[in-house]
Amino acid sequence: MKYLELLFAFSMVFCVFGAMAIADNHQQDVQQQAGAMGAPPEMKECRMLIGDWDVVQKWKMDPTSDEWMTEEGTSTFEYALDGATVIQHFESQMMGMPFAGLGMTCFNRETGMWQTSWVDNMGAQIMLMEGDMHDDKMVLDGTGLWNGQKYWARVSFYNMTDDRFEWSYEMSMDGKNFVQTGHMVYSKKK
Repeated sequence: MKYLELLFAFSMVFCVFGAMAIADNHQQDVQQQAGAMGAPPEMKECRMLIGDWDVVQKWKMDPTSDEWMTEEGTSTFEYALDGATVIQHFESQMMGMPFAGLGMTCFNRETGMWQTSWVDNMGAQIMLMEGDMHDDKMVLDGTGLWNGQKYWARVSFYNMTDDRFEWSYEMSMDGKNFVQTGHMVYSKKK
């Protein structure tokens, strides 16, 4: 009888260890399928953005005009979700009214592209853009609606240093001919 009990006990131990090994292999398979957790290494390229900024912005409300409107504002960039994204809070005046916007930027490890989203209290819509970074210049493209009409937009971050960078906004009604309608200079607050 003792032999059967001992054999049963050993069988149970092997079953438990076998189940644990299967569960561990399954967990490893799930993690491999899900991908790496946390921030992609490319997100380190955004570290110079983190902090508080003063912004001087120029806008053309009519793309065919040569007249630029100038406003000042502030912006804050911060890492979120363990560094997987950078969130931007933006505040200024626009045509004499308070203007506020919120953006999120991340590196999509699946596509190998940079992605950004933007929403503000003027457009009240989320614009999604995607692009890449070369030679310290990030260029992102997307589409939006303005007065019911589809348009193409391109934003560029360039001349980036630890305490200053420039941003430009271009738009097109046909997706081919782009006109610059916005320009900003960000200066890091001391």
